[in-house]
Amino acid sequence: MKLDNKTLINKIKNEKTWISAKELAEFFGVSSRTIRNRINEINHYTTLIQSSYRGYLYNSTANCEIENKSNKNNNELVEFILRKLIQDKELINIYDLADSMYISDSQFERTLNQVKEYITLFNLELFRRRNMIQLQGNELDKRRLINNLIRKENANGFLSSDTIESFISHNDLELIKNSIQSIFEEHKINVNDYGYYTILLHIIIIHYRASQRNYDDNTHAPAFNENDQAYKVASEIIEIINKQHNITLPSQELYNLTIIINNNCTNAIHRDNYALDPESCIGSKYINLTKAILNKLVENYYLTPFSDEFIINLSIHIKNLISRSENNTYTMNPLASKFKEQYPLIYDMASFIMKEVNKFTHINIIDDEIAFIAFHIGSYIENSRINQNKVNCCILYADYNNMFVKAEERILSQLGAVLYISKTLSIRYSHHIPENTELVISLCGKIPDIDKQIVYTNILLSDEDINLIREKVEEINHKKKARAIKESLRFFINDELFKKDFYTKDHIEMIQALARDCADKGLVDKSFADEVIDREMLSSTSFSNGIAIPHSLNASAYKSFLYIVLNSKGMRWGNHLINIIVLIGTSNNDRQAFKNVFDGIIELLYEPENIRTLLKCSDYNDFITALIHLL
Repeated sequence: MKLDNKTLINKIKNEKTWISAKELAEFFGVSSRTIRNRINEINHYTTLIQSSYRGYLYNSTANCEIENKSNKNNNELVEFILRKLIQDKELINIYDLADSMYISDSQFERTLNQVKEYITLFNLELFRRRNMIQLQGNELDKRRLINNLIRKENANGFLSSDTIESFISHNDLELIKNSIQSIFEEHKINVNDYGYYTILLHIIIIHYRASQRNYDDNTHAPAFNENDQAYKVASEIIEIINKQHNITLPSQELYNLTIIINNNCTNAIHRDNYALDPESCIGSKYINLTKAILNKLVENYYLTPFSDEFIINLSIHIKNLISRSENNTYTMNPLASKFKEQYPLIYDMASFIMKEVNKFTHINIIDDEIAFIAFHIGSYIENSRINQNKVNCCILYADYNNMFVKAEERILSQLGAVLYISKTLSIRYSHHIPENTELVISLCGKIPDIDKQIVYTNILLSDEDINLIREKVEEINHKKKARAIKESLRFFINDELFKKDFYTKDHIEMIQALARDCADKGLVDKSFADEVIDREMLSSTSFSNGIAIPHSLNASAYKSFLYIVLNSKGMRWGNHLINIIVLIGTSNNDRQAFKNVFDGIIELLYEPENIRTLLKCSDYNDFITALIHLL
């Protein structure tokens, strides 16, 4: 009997008792593995078929669950149909497809309309003749669709085995992974995890489409240098796929894979030469472009100049990024969305860099690539902060066989990143504690008449003592930051830059209305609205916690400001509903003070409870009072 989902379900349903995979396989004339795969597919929305060591049993209570879940999971229904369209070359009967999904004809038609709209993003069309449908378009566009589906299923992490194995068997996947690893090692190819998963995904899609005899057979594939390392690696991988499927993939497939490998790997042999002769290894064009962009970044964000090493590393990244864009590829970054929300200022710096790159190259800009630039900047800034903003500390001791020396060494080894010891004094000289000391660590118990923050520890420091010091340092730093923000707060926000329950048709109109008000108040010129909208087009400034932070990438304001809008009812802004809008204008004249206020408020707004507190404020005075209290 022909095996399809419907006949398999009916067979199990009619048994009324448990039936094994082996029995089902014999009945349908297929393998037990095919039966297991079919049942996994059937159970996509809910457990329609129960399984145990006894085999399979129909779940009579599941039909209601399926209908309820399918109503809620339109995206899953769309993706289910897309997978079917990709898998089947032939025309598909829509009634059979609707039956296999356990949804009504009307819901199926609604979902099909969503499918039509979705595939237009990939230049694909849905061909329909009466009750038959088929996906139509070129092979590369279909692969772009497959890539997108896999990425959506792994939005919160790297490629999962479950997702991959819906396109390729476990054994084939392990063979490819092991082959890639050994081939890379043999050719001394260096690849980071992000690049590895991009290459792996591309190979999986080639393998999957090859198994269906779908190829990219463009006859105009450019010639490649056969001595190129990426070409050699790609050739060996393509040969593995050819042997697995007993085929010969066209040269275009080899060309595409070579490009992907080239754009995501670095030849380990040449890597050490970058520092010695960067211009010949990277190209003066990319180094000069990177230097020019970083000079602008330093000027616009009030940063200290970047090191030569950082410039070289970023030049390499920008060179590969440009090459990826020119070949319509990019590296996946599953952490992009989370990084954007947690580190909005660093992400904004990365957006600035990408906009400058775009001026010279006109490449496409996506959030994944922006986030990689943000990784570079964030890592560099974090390392630069190691010797900044440390708490000024003085140690007091009662001397006995120089025991305090070991205590001092342990404090530095454990907490040297957050404090520095400016003085180490005997208790006899406690009156000589420097005026600018922020923290006193007493290794000799209670000491009277010291008007400083103080921590009392033992001369033989325990882990608990170290934690006490660490907590006090964090408390001091938090108070310093909050004090600096409070002192500057009213300078950057006033009652004329505050609105409660102010709504517009959409977020563009909101930007225009607020920017126009700022121009009328003499804070910016009339071009400010266009600058903010340009930034918004680059990447949405809305976040999932209900905050939008529209701003310009230029320090074009006459005076820095924060324009606050609190809306009880959320408004649509990009992919999120927004209740709090913070329009930012920056000026070079007060950038550092403004940066402290901005960082503090953004950190505060990241907490949902703080947002709920601020939304209860009825006017400007309430808002400032609540803000200061939360700081």
